[in-house]
Amino acid sequence: MADGLFQNLVKNASEREGSVLTPFNVRVTAAAVSAVAALVSVFFGDGLHMFLGLLLGCGIAELLFLQNERSIEQQLDNPEKAGMIARRDYLVRLVVRIAAVVVGWLNPFTNIIGVIIGLLSITIAIYILTFVSAWQLKKEEQAAAARAGDAGTARPGEVPGQGTVPPAGHPGSRTGKLFRRNEPRARILKRGGRGAEGTECPGTAEAGTPGTPER
Repeated sequence: MADGLFQNLVKNASEREGSVLTPFNVRVTAAAVSAVAALVSVFFGDGLHMFLGLLLGCGIAELLFLQNERSIEQQLDNPEKAGMIARRDYLVRLVVRIAAVVVGWLNPFTNIIGVIIGLLSITIAIYILTFVSAWQLKKEEQAAAARAGDAGTARPGEVPGQGTVPPAGHPGSRTGKLFRRNEPRARILKRGGRGAEGTECPGTAEAGTPGTPER
């Protein structure tokens, strides 16, 4: 079971950059699992024997984890002998685990439960990091979907990230403000160059502005 988990771990780490499911994180998490188990055992009166059992089991699990990593590298380098290498290394790891359990059972200074928890620490660490990696991937997908939704649901006249932009000619737009500033002059020119009091608009006659009445 641990071998299959390790193969999934290598596949995940190679396909997804930035994943927390890496061999280094697995080793650190396994050590943390053993440390927590050792702290819990202090409250049950068998702390020293439990600690020694955890130390033995976790140490062997770390070595087997490293051996599994080297085994997969050998299988990738020699595809024609991959099956034989896998069976040989699996048998070696199985024998070492059985020997560790027997030593933990016969040794009066180690707790057999601590040895078993230590041997399973790598497997527990992979399960924990797999859950964290799945949660992290889900968060990234939700964030990407939210960004895509914000960019695709912008209303007419609204620029994503900049709010609503008034359309051309709107009183609040740039062209609307320019139109209001030139509106009095536009009305004067429309009436033929005459002001509101009937006086000629200064400069229109001399400049030959279109619409100036002939004298």
